[in-house]
Amino acid sequence: MREAFQRINGKSVKPLGWMKDQLRIQAQGLSGNLDLIWPDIRDSRWIGGNREGWERVPYWLDGFIPLAYLTNDRDMKRRAKFYIDNILARQQEDGWICPCTKEERPDYDMWAAILISKVFVLYREFSGEKRIDDALIRSLRCMYEHIQNYPLKNWGRFRWFEALFAIRYVYDLTKDPLWLDMAKLMRDQGFDYASYYLNDWPEKVPKPRWTMESHVVNNAMAIKGDTLYELLFGDPSRGRSEEMYELLMRYHGTSAGHFSGDECLAGKDPTHGAELCSIAEAMFSYETLFFQSGDVRWMDRAERLAFNSLPATCSEDMWTHQYDQQINQTACVDQYDNHIYMTNLGQSGLFGLEPNFGCCTANFNQAFPKFAMSAYGRSGDTILSAALIPSRMKTRVKDAYVTVTLETEYPFKGTLRYTIEADKPVRFTFAIRIPSWAGETTVRTPEGEQKAKAGKIFRISRRFEGVSEIEVGMSLPVRVIRSDRNLYHVERGALTFSLPVGEHWVRREYTKDGVERKYPYCDYSVFPTSDWNYAFRDTPEQIEAAAVEETSVGSVPFSHKMPPVRIRIRMVHIPWQTAKGQPFICAPYPSDTTPISQPEMLWFVPYGCARLRMTDLPFAKDKKNDG
Repeated sequence: MREAFQRINGKSVKPLGWMKDQLRIQAQGLSGNLDLIWPDIRDSRWIGGNREGWERVPYWLDGFIPLAYLTNDRDMKRRAKFYIDNILARQQEDGWICPCTKEERPDYDMWAAILISKVFVLYREFSGEKRIDDALIRSLRCMYEHIQNYPLKNWGRFRWFEALFAIRYVYDLTKDPLWLDMAKLMRDQGFDYASYYLNDWPEKVPKPRWTMESHVVNNAMAIKGDTLYELLFGDPSRGRSEEMYELLMRYHGTSAGHFSGDECLAGKDPTHGAELCSIAEAMFSYETLFFQSGDVRWMDRAERLAFNSLPATCSEDMWTHQYDQQINQTACVDQYDNHIYMTNLGQSGLFGLEPNFGCCTANFNQAFPKFAMSAYGRSGDTILSAALIPSRMKTRVKDAYVTVTLETEYPFKGTLRYTIEADKPVRFTFAIRIPSWAGETTVRTPEGEQKAKAGKIFRISRRFEGVSEIEVGMSLPVRVIRSDRNLYHVERGALTFSLPVGEHWVRREYTKDGVERKYPYCDYSVFPTSDWNYAFRDTPEQIEAAAVEETSVGSVPFSHKMPPVRIRIRMVHIPWQTAKGQPFICAPYPSDTTPISQPEMLWFVPYGCARLRMTDLPFAKDKKNDG
């Protein structure tokens, strides 16, 4: 039977090693500076300005707050408090929190009120400020009264379940059944994704049309919705999250571990994109579901996105990002009207400040910080190492203080080194999540060696005293996986590998609608400088036995020039054409896999290290005397 865990308070977690470096890069990039440069945050109606007064400030705070505290940046924490102070100062007497007049309330989309309630819970966790409780309760009461007269609509209707984080918090705080009534009303008014999925789901075939039901971010959020609701009423087993995930991946899954959606669900075409917002929200859904269920698969899924799709959609300095990321991405250029996307525009593949729409500019900030917050969980006297990132955590077990430090370069390498310090003798269980892709795994404890099973939680129950060391050694086998049709990709552990394409970045600085784009937050086109029309010449068995080169993780963990791990594979050119009307964009599938060159040995790198890449590739037709 699986065991649910409570995520350990984010204030108790300190990122180390490569995770610390990644958060530092994010803090020094767009996430940490958005309120200084972007009018929709800097001059928002949320703080008394005249710019956007809906989702963008709450989205940004949802990532900026944990980023500020995890990096222990005094100025960022001060700025987070400035925004919270200004939002609270503008809360109306009846509890209304969003920046609009009373006359505007009936038409105001309550998604923003739902989102800011999540932000309040998050800020309360990190800051410890008790004033947040009263403001949150007043805001939720006002929201409850409002939706009785003006039922949820638009985005609020399709994202109603995101309010359950705040509702659960105030219910645990007050035990007032009113909050359960509010949850029931929101579910009654909200879109029922679970029933939609399980009753002849109509999204099996992607359609070039825009709908709320197929909106990729709505779906990424909705995976956890039914389970969150059932958990509030004490029966998480009735949730339908696994069935929903299985359908999404069966019909829209990609080799980077995510489902496609260039705004709306887009099928398995490796040149159709995945919106960055959907990656951030899917990660949060999976992390949430893991702690609620103890099912290792959910954290596996979160790790795959954190180590592949997320870094690949951002520039190395995290000052710019794409709106849509492609599995086979041979150029990031403005494709104008004759684009390859199903429901987005031709600028969606550019790197920039806010390509296509600005939602991702505000929302991608949450992904790495919330992943770092997921490093440890707790269930009674069991401490769990959940997301396997270099980190340190301190907690109290019975009457002892216990500090756990994890030193690792996972996912690039397979070794985990734990140091557990107890300030006085104490008996508890230390548990380690062993990912499902782990090969032979050995756990070395002070009592000796034991074998651990992949896809399980390994437990060590003992009396801890002073300093104890535990080491986990995981083999990370190379695997060849079928992607779609006759295309295949390479995986090793949590990492998907890609053939990198040479990158030439062209800077574009300009002003549009009063918003300035200038270095380092300007727009970029990225053109290929090397060939991409390749097929595998080796057999799957040869690839799985290929040479793997590991190096130390540098200060830029997902570096294009210095990837921490590479796999050497024999490749050959094939006559793979470009997409119609797009001279730099590869066609979705090659029409011919006959070799047109001699084989050559090429290095594959982690997907997150290549902004131009070929990931889904065919095996070449047999050709005699090709070496």
